Amino acid sequence: MSPVAPTPLHAACCLIRALALQALLLAVVACGGSDPAPPPPSEGSATVGAAGGRVSGPDGVVVELPAGALTADTTVRIARDSSGAPALPDGITALGPVYAITPHIPFLGVPATVSLPLDASRLDAAGPAPEVLVAQPGGQWESLGTASVAAGRITAATLHFSWVLAVQRPLRLTDVTVTLSHQFPRYSPSGIIDPTWQVFSVDRPFTGTITMTIVPTAFDPSGPVHWFCTSPLTLTILRVTYHADGTFARSVSTDLGPFTAPTTVTLPFSIDASDSGNTGFQLTESCHLQYSVLGGIGPGLLAYGGVIGFYGTIPPPPGAPVITGQPQSGSVTAGQTASFSVAATSAATRTVEWFRSNDGGSSWASTGATADLYAFSTVLGDNGAQFRAHVCDVVGPQQTCIDSSVATLTVAAAPLAPAFGRQPASVSVLAGQTASITVSASATPPPRVRIFRGTAPGGSLVLECPAPGGASNTACSYTTPALTLTDSGSLFYAVADNVGGSVTSGSAMVTVTGAAGAPLITIDPSSTTGVVGGHASFSVTATGTAPLSYQWSSRRQRRDRLVRNRTPAALAGSALRRGAGTRPLGDAARGHRPPARDAGTGHRRAGGGTLRGHARRAARDQGTRHGRDGADGVGRACRRPA
Repeated sequence: MSPVAPTPLHAACCLIRALALQALLLAVVACGGSDPAPPPPSEGSATVGAAGGRVSGPDGVVVELPAGALTADTTVRIARDSSGAPALPDGITALGPVYAITPHIPFLGVPATVSLPLDASRLDAAGPAPEVLVAQPGGQWESLGTASVAAGRITAATLHFSWVLAVQRPLRLTDVTVTLSHQFPRYSPSGIIDPTWQVFSVDRPFTGTITMTIVPTAFDPSGPVHWFCTSPLTLTILRVTYHADGTFARSVSTDLGPFTAPTTVTLPFSIDASDSGNTGFQLTESCHLQYSVLGGIGPGLLAYGGVIGFYGTIPPPPGAPVITGQPQSGSVTAGQTASFSVAATSAATRTVEWFRSNDGGSSWASTGATADLYAFSTVLGDNGAQFRAHVCDVVGPQQTCIDSSVATLTVAAAPLAPAFGRQPASVSVLAGQTASITVSASATPPPRVRIFRGTAPGGSLVLECPAPGGASNTACSYTTPALTLTDSGSLFYAVADNVGGSVTSGSAMVTVTGAAGAPLITIDPSSTTGVVGGHASFSVTATGTAPLSYQWSSRRQRRDRLVRNRTPAALAGSALRRGAGTRPLGDAARGHRPPARDAGTGHRRAGGGTLRGHARRAARDQGTRHGRDGADGVGRACRRPA
């Protein structure tokens, strides 16, 4: 689309503004001033009531509210502000800034019009017509349809007060037409001539068909430069209905596809008295898009927007009952009873039949229930089911019927009481060390876990682990500060709880012992005499903090050497050689611990050598110390002085 040519009036206005700006600059220079010109306003506001009105904002943004759009005096504010607005999908070109129209109103009584400035320099002449996107808090951008473009501005009808933004999309993948069983007048108080989102005033029940034709180039990378799908295309029709007072009635989403080739698909629909108020249809196209000369922009492109809308009040058919109490949506836990009720007045015999939908309202099946109150026991599979009552007046062989509003049932999983999968375990540590207590428990919903110190149930809370999101298991681990001997015997336990109940774990004891003691050899190995070729055995006794390990060495010609790296407290099984001697290398500390004794036998050839035992605490680092044979020294075996 080519940029719109300026009109003579527009050119004259531009010239006047240019002359005024030049005069202002000359005045500033003459006065020697240096203050910058004030920035343009970033917002504007006005109070509008039920009679309607006009609100002007920054950059020439204008909102026109016809009579009936608002029900009470409201201060409407327009600001150049994108705070809180959703991110714009990739591949869509913004033709100006985001504007916030507040207060955020989900549905006006009648459509208003919004007029935004366009940055013509960003328009792609070969692309589709520009349009206006709208977004509500917490929602995504939705299209108001292709609107009228004139004099550098774009104007569209909207039923929301929200964030608005003028954009140009890379393409549309689907051509859409709508046929109706009746002809209705266009509802266009804003004067919009031909927006894609057509809105009609309706006053009677009717049927219609939405026909969607996927364009031939939707999956074709050849030919002129364009966007195309590299994955199957999904079409989604969203039908939303609001009551005449603007409150939400129901929403039905229908997915079509996925499609891998151009095709035509239709979706029939009907509008009746239960749809009185405002009903709109929106189309979403979604696929992985790629430009024929560039890379992809990813999935989830909202590439169409509004299709058609209906506004008005459809009276019940003559003689039909009047529903005075609509069924209400509700939430229960699986296994509980769900109930829905309807109240209606009737001039004749009245019947009620309840219907259920499991596909978002696309199809309905009778439940067989025929009373004003419908109740049943729920299971988790009932979650999301929708219900409505079909109420009829019966006069002789004829009946006149009307459907109630739709109520949605939410079913949550029944709570499961917690159970400990890992109980706290007792632990023994040395004075000055810390101890860790770890537990885990599972439940539905996931439990909170707390760890206490003391005797259940009167212990003191030391740690609370909240229930994690998205998991059924809660793990909790507590590490104590450095412990002293007075902490020995302390008990710890845990409690897990959720809405399903509470459970207490077993208790774990923390034992604290004195500081680690080095080994002390209390009985040295004794010399022995043997026959050449015979066997000899030697043993050593040591005390210290367990576990202890031992190494044996032999002395021959005043040299020490390890004997096969033997580590028990006794050496046995070696044939004796003349002149050989064996000794334990001392690794004993001077302190005492309760004895940790090992004994064994070893055999060496007869000779004048000696045996020396080397005891050390297994957990200590190995170093080198010299001392009296069999009684002193810490560390590994070492050479003795000659």
